[in-house]
Amino acid sequence: AVLFDAASGTRVNLSELGADARRVRADYAEHRTLSFDPSGRYLAYLRRSGAASSVVVRTLESGTERVIAAGAGEVFRLRLSADARHVVLEALREDTNHNGKLDWPAPEETARSSACERAALPKFRSFGYQGRGDALTRAVIALDTGALRDVPQLVTTLGASLLLRETDGSLQLDQAGKRTPLSPANCGARVLFADAERGLVLGTCTPPPPKKKNGAATPTPGGKREVWLFGAGYSKNLQSELYETSLDRESVTGVRLVPLYPGSEASVLDLERRELLPLATGSRVLATSGALALIWRDSDLYRYDAAA
Repeated sequence: AVLFDAASGTRVNLSELGADARRVRADYAEHRTLSFDPSGRYLAYLRRSGAASSVVVRTLESGTERVIAAGAGEVFRLRLSADARHVVLEALREDTNHNGKLDWPAPEETARSSACERAALPKFRSFGYQGRGDALTRAVIALDTGALRDVPQLVTTLGASLLLRETDGSLQLDQAGKRTPLSPANCGARVLFADAERGLVLGTCTPPPPKKKNGAATPTPGGKREVWLFGAGYSKNLQSELYETSLDRESVTGVRLVPLYPGSEASVLDLERRELLPLATGSRVLATSGALALIWRDSDLYRYDAAA
């Protein structure tokens, strides 16, 4: 693995520094142990020294590095949070399949002798593995203190806090070990969007069960979920519905407008004002920047300004 600075033309051979550059057999995925923050100021990578592993956070401008022990077992994947406050790990702590070794959930990609070497398999391919390897444990390194802690309930980092999901389905904010509720258990929230700067979570909640009318069969629950905006001590029903998703999104920074498409309608959520703003029917948001959005509708492009 070589780090190339396009501005200065300098190169750093990370492999010579002990970087674990092994890849996992999973196409269309980010590298498992190399992670830049969105601002381009930092690089986090995994360094191996014998059986021990360390997380290294490199300041790209100066080249200085901070080394933090990764704990017991083996790190399968790491990611630097969007605001560069945390490094999130997925680690193999125990031999849960009892075969005497630690196994990745997907096999290692065979190393090529040359970067220009053609792959043995067709270019367009996909791999899927179920029930393979040992159980992964999520862990977090707080870069302000260097403290490492295992957090199996972690959903995503959220500024200085951690967003956790309890066994009852509720979401909690954890700051230095102190937890406060964010969404109730009966919501069963899934994270559509998380704003690390404002500490806001856009989530979908399970709606109340449909009411049974006299003499009628029990209505079948719909596949849509209510859209809510949550923050510390704050919740707001945005009066919108989206189809259910089983995935949680990681937190981001630098975003104010979030597009939503409930059915044929379109709207944007202004995180600064905490309001859902409707768009004309048929609108599609192509890009956003601060309070501005580029919208395509019919055969025309429009400049949308949420602050106007």
